[in-house]
Amino acid sequence: MGSRYVKDFVLDIDQVYVENAIQEYLRGNNFTLVTEKGESYYKTGGVMLPLRGFKYGYQNGTLHLEAWNGKIGKEMNIGDGKLLGAASKVPYYNSILKLLDILNQARVEYQQPYGQTQTPIHLQSSEQVQDPVYAQQFEGHKQATSAVADEIHKANNRNAKIAFWLSIASLIFLFNEKFSLVANLASLTLAVSYGLKSQKRGLAIAAIIINSIVILIALAIIFVL
Repeated sequence: MGSRYVKDFVLDIDQVYVENAIQEYLRGNNFTLVTEKGESYYKTGGVMLPLRGFKYGYQNGTLHLEAWNGKIGKEMNIGDGKLLGAASKVPYYNSILKLLDILNQARVEYQQPYGQTQTPIHLQSSEQVQDPVYAQQFEGHKQATSAVADEIHKANNRNAKIAFWLSIASLIFLFNEKFSLVANLASLTLAVSYGLKSQKRGLAIAAIIINSIVILIALAIIFVL
């Protein structure tokens, strides 16, 4: 049995909105509903593209989400942070994080009282009395936002590391043009799109420099030698 990325996320917002947002994501990424080995889930990819699986449910305000690469029974966890299969796992994982971030922002907006602005707790004067119900909601908002933000930060840090090691691989296998090119492009994408926004920014910059050197060497081989 394989391994999947599994996330339970408390939203407490309208089910119709959640369904519409997820279905829009699935349509935009060409997922189709299938049933294989007795399990119904959404699937995309195949032939020249990596197989991707997606499954979700929304009950009592909680979203349960599962996502993976590969076939049923041989799933690969897209959020494990491992280098193996990173070229196909990382882009999918990042798209899932974007979806979660969209839903989280909707959660905050949905639960904010209409037309009402609340002064943050640490800015309130001693004469102000905060509604305990609102305070509880406010803390819930912060925790949910923090959970998603923390996962995004961790993912960006991993992306910076992966970008660095892929750049090293593209340098080592410089004369294997196909592999080097794939590693080079994947490394640059991760470094620029995610790594530069992470705490591991230095690794992302190093990856960009190494990839630039690889490109220059490759051009010299093609046009000079």
